[in-house]
Amino acid sequence: INDENVVSDGNVIKVIDTSGATPSVISFPNPPDALSNPETTFDQLDIDATTMRVAAVSDNDVIYVFDIQNPNDAAIQLDLGVAANRDSFDGRSQFQFDNGYILYHQFPNVGDKLPGSGDNHAALINVDTDTITTFTENPTTANTPLALKGDSYCYFVWRENADAGDENNSYRSAIGTMSDAPGATLASQSDRYAFRSTTLDTSAGTTVIPIEDCLDPKLIGYGATCAVTPDGSRWFIAGWGPVDRNFDYVQMSTGGVFTDFADPDGNTLTGSLMGSDIVCSDDAAAFRALRQDEDSGCLTDDEWVLGFIVFDRL
Repeated sequence: INDENVVSDGNVIKVIDTSGATPSVISFPNPPDALSNPETTFDQLDIDATTMRVAAVSDNDVIYVFDIQNPNDAAIQLDLGVAANRDSFDGRSQFQFDNGYILYHQFPNVGDKLPGSGDNHAALINVDTDTITTFTENPTTANTPLALKGDSYCYFVWRENADAGDENNSYRSAIGTMSDAPGATLASQSDRYAFRSTTLDTSAGTTVIPIEDCLDPKLIGYGATCAVTPDGSRWFIAGWGPVDRNFDYVQMSTGGVFTDFADPDGNTLTGSLMGSDIVCSDDAAAFRALRQDEDSGCLTDDEWVLGFIVFDRL
C-alpha cells in the first residue's frame, strides 16, 4: 500500500513479482469508490498466490480484488460497509486470502452478535460469488490472529470464560476445512498437558521443588498465534510475543487433537517445546523459541532464540 502522492503513477496498490530472474513491480489503477472517485485509502491487503489475485480493504469496508495477471481489469468489489446492510469488516487483525476465500473478522451489527464473551465473529467470504459464511463456533475476539491455507483454516473462539486461558493470554482454537464450514473443530476445555522430563534442576538448597509447584499444567489446543501449511495438511498454534515459560506451547494438529513436542534439549521447565509467533512453509515451521537455565528454585534465566521444526524429520 503506497502513498498516492509519493509514487510516480499515483496508484496505491502494487505487487512485486518475484517469479522471474528479475523482480518487477505490478501496479493496479485506483478503483472507483461509491462516489466514483479514485479510492486511495486502504487498511490491509493480502495476496492469493493460488488464484493470482490481491485483495485490499478500504477504510470504507469495501474489499477490492485485483487480478495480478490482468492488472488493468476492473477490480471485484465486495462491499461490507453500512450501506450494504452487512456485518462490517473488523481490521484489528490481518485478514487472510487464499484459494479464492478471505478469512476475516466481522464486527456484527446490533442484533447479529452471537452470544458469548467475544466482540466479533470469524467469517469466510467467497470472492467469486460474494457469499459470506459466518462460522457457527463464535464469537471470537479481534486481538486474535487468523490462518488460511489451501482449504484449511484456524481461528480462536471466546464464547465463555473457559475459552480464555492464562488471564486472556491464550484462547481456544477452532480448526477445519472448507467442507466443514460453517462448522469447526474446537479444542477441549479440560484436556491438559503432562509435564515432560527436563534437564533443569529446581533444587533450592537441599529441597527439590516439584515442577507442579512451579507451574500449572496448561490446556491442550489453546494458543495466541496460529499457522497452516500451504497444502493445508498441518495446523500449528503457539504463543505471541515474548515466550511465556508457562503456557506458550508449540502445538501441531493434522485435523484432530493438538499435540505438543518434547524440547530437543530438555532445557525448558515444562520439558516441552515452548515458542511464539509461529509461521510455516511446506517443509518447516519457524517460531521464537524458549531456552532456560536454572536460577533458584522455580526461577529461571530465560532467553529467546529462533526455532525450527523440519517436517520430514518428524
